Amino acid sequence: MKVVLRLMVVARWPWRELVGWLAVALLVRAATLAVVTQPGYMDASYYYHVAENLVAGRGLVTDAIWNFLDPRTDLPRPSNAYWPPGTSLVAAVGGWLFGPGFRSAQIPMVLLSAAIVPIAYLYGRLLLGTRRGGHGVAALMLCSAAYYPYWVTTDTFTPYGVLGIGCFLLLGWALRVEPASRARLIAAVGGAGVLAGWSQLVRPDGLVLATIVVGTAAAVGWGRWTYPLTPSLKGRENSSLTEVGARHAVPLQRFWRAGRGQWRSAALWGSLAAAGYLLGALPWYVRNWFTWGSPLPMAGGQTMFLRSFDDIFAYGIEVSPAALVADGWSLVLTGRLAGLIGNLVPLFQIALFALAPLAALGVRRLWREPAARPALLYVGVLYLGMSLVFPTTSPRGSFFHGLTPAVPVLYAALIRGLDTAVGWVGAWRRWDLAEARAIFLAAAVVFQIGVAGYLAWQFVLVRGWEVPIAEAAAGWLDEHAPPGEPALFIDPPAFAVIARRPAVMVPSNSVEALLAVAQRFRAPWLILGPRGMRISGRLYLDRVHDEHFEWMADIGAARVYRVRIVPSAATPVRG
Repeated sequence: MKVVLRLMVVARWPWRELVGWLAVALLVRAATLAVVTQPGYMDASYYYHVAENLVAGRGLVTDAIWNFLDPRTDLPRPSNAYWPPGTSLVAAVGGWLFGPGFRSAQIPMVLLSAAIVPIAYLYGRLLLGTRRGGHGVAALMLCSAAYYPYWVTTDTFTPYGVLGIGCFLLLGWALRVEPASRARLIAAVGGAGVLAGWSQLVRPDGLVLATIVVGTAAAVGWGRWTYPLTPSLKGRENSSLTEVGARHAVPLQRFWRAGRGQWRSAALWGSLAAAGYLLGALPWYVRNWFTWGSPLPMAGGQTMFLRSFDDIFAYGIEVSPAALVADGWSLVLTGRLAGLIGNLVPLFQIALFALAPLAALGVRRLWREPAARPALLYVGVLYLGMSLVFPTTSPRGSFFHGLTPAVPVLYAALIRGLDTAVGWVGAWRRWDLAEARAIFLAAAVVFQIGVAGYLAWQFVLVRGWEVPIAEAAAGWLDEHAPPGEPALFIDPPAFAVIARRPAVMVPSNSVEALLAVAQRFRAPWLILGPRGMRISGRLYLDRVHDEHFEWMADIGAARVYRVRIVPSAATPVRG
């Protein structure tokens, strides 16, 4: 603790700016609560559902099955076979302190998402070397357009963002600590490792983050042996890491001619970061070992073999390398190309679309700053890994979620690119460069505010459509179905939260699969709504009475069926 306090004092933290941004961020996030009054979609509903079970003393269990990658049939069952539990643990803190309810679960999210803004200020100031740069990154992060409504819901954006951004900030400091400051360097490298370990409890992408951390720590160790490390920022507003990077870059030929000392130093510092990572992630690995028999649950890893996104909700299909290539390698390669293209969308969203060329220019110039390289490497590795290994799921939100820690460095690149372009045009038009850059940055922030407002409006209109369906059906089931009898629904976590009964996903592949799921999980109730029907559209459009389905009631927009379980439905469907 003394080391951390000493690091804060020596770094001359700008407390006034940090407190100011924290206060503004708290007000903005509190205002966002008026827009986000419910989880809004399945990911957030799942984390909130598990958090409710934690608050109720049930532990990490779930009453909702939203995919069929896990072969077990028990309900309730251990949770987080696909998504890690970190977000639920954070949300549960609010429930433990303030009582159950979604508003209580949002309180930790509000506080942590507000803390992201001053952290982004420090990181932006570190990357761009000026207070103006820090304020610009913080202002863009405050609105953060595409992410704006998601900061205060029970999803991974906030916990993964605060851990990842803090991790990159510590790595940036590690690359700029004075050579004699061994204690501060150990604190920065070890702290980054611990944060990466905690991030593994929030998202599987934490493994990518940990790899970047360990690699950067090894580079720090190499630099300490080969060259003196760079000076600390210490309030030098106009300092740049460009000259530092040129002075302290390790030539390729020296890398190959390195002696034992260089390799030993790199291994030592890399091991320090790896030890911090294991310290943070070890509880998650231990829990997985006792629950699933392996350090990581295997359900999420199977998605690399999916042929389409809807296959994640399919029942009884083969998910394997052989099934992936069964239709030919051309489709496999086409899917990877589609992943590479689809995952460009979140990057364009962060770069404010029209300003994407300026952001690309800024990335090229910001790469010269050693403190920016870990975050930029993370973006590149995550983009290629997600696009090539998980091409069906990553464009549908996984890459967007995983980018959260890198948003500040992308905003810093946008500012650097904008400043560069203004400098070029200003030299031709004879502008006052300081004034012109301030005006264009303010325009980018205002544009960001407009996009954030539009997306918040869309969140209200589009998200949470299934909630009134679940509420109407839950009331009817309370009167006509035994307590605890499962139901089939398009958003099982939301239904489990609202109806207080187990829920299972409506499979995406066939009516036969739906019947098999009803038999396997002993779920005789089917709840349908006007959207997300997949294979059950006919059942919603017509009141069906046949040997499999019996229409029971229409409550508002909800249609309730009893599924007549037949022995043939117990056989899994293959396809």
